[in-house]
Amino acid sequence: MTSSLAYLGLLVILLTLSQANILRLGCYPSRPGGDVLLTNDFMSVEDCAAGCSRTYKALYALAYQYEYWNAELQQSDIRSVCLCGDTLGPTLPGWTYLNGCPAINYPWEPESVTEVWLLQTTFTRLGCGGISDYEERSFTEVDEFENCFAQCRDSEYAYVDRLTLEVGLRCSCSNEPVHSIIDNCQGADLQGFNWMIFQHPPGSSGAPSAWVKRQLKERLEKEAGLRAMAVCPQGLTACRTSPGDDSSFECLDTQSELESCGGCIHGVLGQSDDMSKADMDCSSISGVAPDGVTCLSGQCLAFACEEGYNLKSNQCLHVG
Repeated sequence: MTSSLAYLGLLVILLTLSQANILRLGCYPSRPGGDVLLTNDFMSVEDCAAGCSRTYKALYALAYQYEYWNAELQQSDIRSVCLCGDTLGPTLPGWTYLNGCPAINYPWEPESVTEVWLLQTTFTRLGCGGISDYEERSFTEVDEFENCFAQCRDSEYAYVDRLTLEVGLRCSCSNEPVHSIIDNCQGADLQGFNWMIFQHPPGSSGAPSAWVKRQLKERLEKEAGLRAMAVCPQGLTACRTSPGDDSSFECLDTQSELESCGGCIHGVLGQSDDMSKADMDCSSISGVAPDGVTCLSGQCLAFACEEGYNLKSNQCLHVG
C-alpha cells in the first residue's frame, strides 16, 4: 500500500513537471511571425491560443484586428486574424506586456499591434514587481522569452526586464523569491516595478521542446559549418563526395567547379542536405555538347549544343 501511494505521488509530480502552460507574452508592435491563418472570423485571443495549440500543435498564437474597407457593404469593417506559428524572432522595441492590447489596428497608424501567446512552457506568470537584490544580481541579454526560460530551467523563478532595449530582453534566474509582486503588469511607471516574474518547478523543461530541438539543430549546423570552413583554404568549400556521408570530402571552388557549380552537389560537410545541397552539375544539362559548358560565378553557361538544340543566352534549347 505504501509503495502504491509513493508511486502515485511520484506520478503526480511527474505530471506536474511535464504539464505545458499557455503563457501570454504581451503586445508586439508588429506581426512578428505566424504562417497559418486559422480564421478571419471574430474569436477571442484565448480561443485563438487554444485553437493554435489544439489544431496545429504550434508554439505561438498571434492575434490582431484591423480596419479595412468592405466593398460589398460599402463601409469600413473590422477583421479579426488568428495566426499560428513555430517561430517568433527577437523581441522588438515597443513591446509591452500589458494585459490588454489595443483592440484595432487602423490603416493610418504606422505600426500594428499583435497579441502573442506562447503555447508550450512549464512557466506561469505571477505578475510584475521589483527585485530586492537588484544591485548584486547578474543579468543576461536574450533575444526572446524562450532563451530566458531555457536559461532558468533549473531555477524556480525567471525574471524578465520590461525596460526597453534596442532588441531583446534582460533575464535573471533565482531559486529564492527575491521579488515583490506589485501589480498585474498594467502599470505605466516601468521604473518602479519593471520585472515580469515567472515561476515553474525547477528542473522541468522551461522552453518548449520543439523550440529546444530547433535551437540545438541550428547550433549544430552552425558549428558544423564553421568546422567545414576550417578544413579548406579560404575561398574553397568542403563538399561531400557522396550523399549524406561526412567521412570523405573535397575542397572545391563552387564558383567555377563544373560538377558543383554554385554549391556542393552532395551537400556541405557537416550540414544537412536540406540546408546545403545544390543540384548544379553543369555536365549533366540536357542538350549541351561534351566540353560545351563552363561554370562562371556559380552559374552554368553553355557555349556549344548537341544536334537538335539551339544556343540562346548560354542555354541549349530544344528545337521542336
